[in-house]
Amino acid sequence: MGSLGVDLLDNVAASSRRAACWSGPDDPAELAWVRRRLVGFAEAVFEPLARADQRRWGEVYLRGLMVDGKRKSIQPMAERLPDGNEQALQQFVGQSPWTGGRSASGSPPR
Repeated sequence: MGSLGVDLLDNVAASSRRAACWSGPDDPAELAWVRRRLVGFAEAVFEPLARADQRRWGEVYLRGLMVDGKRKSIQPMAERLPDGNEQALQQFVGQSPWTGGRSASGSPPR
């Protein structure tokens, strides 16, 4: 395995160690770091969606899946999020065009 593969494995292992011992974002800097990573991930995942509102609600939906709470259906997630909107999240999940293809940039989904 080349050095790129070793670096990738090291990064995955370090991320796994952080996740295993991370009990929540007590540190505002850590919370900001996690939020930036999530927003970047959401931008890449939802890039193929045509409308900006779909991409916005996609990021909100991902945050809803990550917050504490046993129920991950739309209503409880919307109630837990400060910018949660049950109707908008329901429309995002039910009406967004989900294709399994490539992103607008031509690269396969990450």
